[in-house]
Amino acid sequence: MSIFKYGYQALMLNEYTDLKLECMQATGFDHCDPLGAFDSPQDLKMSLIAIVVMYFGCYMISWAIMVKLSTKYE
Repeated sequence: MSIFKYGYQALMLNEYTDLKLECMQATGFDHCDPLGAFDSPQDLKMSLIAIVVMYFGCYMISWAIMVKLSTKYE
């Protein structure tokens, strides 16, 4: 679980899905397709959901730690 992995995945899918570049239509260029070599196990929606879940998970863990520490010194 990495926010960087899912963030990069969401960025790549958002920017290059349904994009037609000039070099993709020319012959002899097999390295021009940005998503051709990009092996993404999730789609854009699932990447964004994973980022939101990780954010709220970390937020809830830090909130629980803060509550535990604040009740310790009362």
